[in-house]
Amino acid sequence: SSSDDDATVNRYGTYTAYYGGSIYCENSNVMIYQSKFDDSVSFSFGGSIASLNSHITIKESSLNNSKSITDGGGAVYNSKSELHIFNSDIHGNSAEFGGAVCNINSVLDSYRSRYGHNHATHYGGVIYDIYGTLNVYLNQFYVSRAEIGGVIYTRIPNEYNLESNSFGDAFANEGAAIFYDGKKQDVKPNYFGNDYYAFAEFTASLNGEDYYIISNPIFYQLSS
Repeated sequence: SSSDDDATVNRYGTYTAYYGGSIYCENSNVMIYQSKFDDSVSFSFGGSIASLNSHITIKESSLNNSKSITDGGGAVYNSKSELHIFNSDIHGNSAEFGGAVCNINSVLDSYRSRYGHNHATHYGGVIYDIYGTLNVYLNQFYVSRAEIGGVIYTRIPNEYNLESNSFGDAFANEGAAIFYDGKKQDVKPNYFGNDYYAFAEFTASLNGEDYYIISNPIFYQLSS
């Protein structure tokens, strides 16, 4: 539904829709608390939730095994909105891009949450971000895959803050853990499993010429 009202959601179940398999919100303020969404499907974007010009908080909830068939955001599609995820489990979701979350010109905050077995056909096995702000702290990412950016794909971000996250068992043709396209950012330590190659990729412009770097510009430590 579309509303200018505030809403609190406590929901368990399976849903199917064209946009937002369980919830479609526009110009809304929504709190999702201790809720469970399983096996939701959208034909277009937002397997479980699609948000436009809204403020969404997901706390102590789970979004599992949901799917966007032809578009982005297997669990959540976030456009011109703010999405805050706290202490939640987001597992087994899939989409063309952004297997768990698609963040477009929006703010995504994720704190102490767990993302497992998410995948995208093309970009961002867990998170696809373009023109957005990412604040990602103390999360766990494991068993993720995409063609490019096994966990996170981000392009021209406004802000890019990753700290004390753990990454393991991520797979991609380019950017096993993170594919980054934008100006250089100061990324604080994150922890990468030693069972795969974790690196980021940068594209940028210098003196009017594009250059492309495949390297490991993220400061990190191997997990013990």
